[in-house]
Amino acid sequence: MTTISSNTDRKQQVLTAAVQLFVSKGIQNTSMNEIITASGLSKGGVYHYFESKDDLVLGVLDIFIEIQRNALTLAMAQVGTTRERLETLVKSIAQSDIVHTAGGYSDIRIALDMLTLALEKPLFLARLQAGYDELMALFYPIIESGIQQGEFKADTDARKVAITLSAIFDGLRMQQPLEKGQFDWVAIGLEATNHVLNGISARPCD
Repeated sequence: MTTISSNTDRKQQVLTAAVQLFVSKGIQNTSMNEIITASGLSKGGVYHYFESKDDLVLGVLDIFIEIQRNALTLAMAQVGTTRERLETLVKSIAQSDIVHTAGGYSDIRIALDMLTLALEKPLFLARLQAGYDELMALFYPIIESGIQQGEFKADTDARKVAITLSAIFDGLRMQQPLEKGQFDWVAIGLEATNHVLNGISARPCD
């Protein structure tokens, strides 16, 4: 058990070093040697967990997917209306930053770099697509439960609503570095979500 825990900690140590460098320099501008130095492990130690830089970048991508998977799982487990569960989802995603910086959302640079890599390398596109499909498969049932419970209109297309809300989440995160004002981005995300949900609501909205 101690060995397993130690291995997990060391692997996480490498991933943390990679994330910090990717945020400050970008994925393409960060070398494996820099990651090895920042991790504090030997070259052999790092390559024991990750065979190549691409393998390591995919490990970072898995962190992104895991964060959103946990947020969706939490939302699905909540007791309450579908709207309340979606509000929990918005808050959870908005407050999840893999490098936990005070300003938040410092993982945007990594996300953009990931998209660029996905356009260049089929392996990255396949992993990104698989993660997206997995997350959407968790997202749809939340919307569908609202339809089944009579919260949302019977002719609501759960897939389209899930895509729209996902686009809102991603769009808000990308927009933050461009805005000079100080905004409560969680509140903005909730307001945008409620505008969408009001449009499909089967009940009068306040």
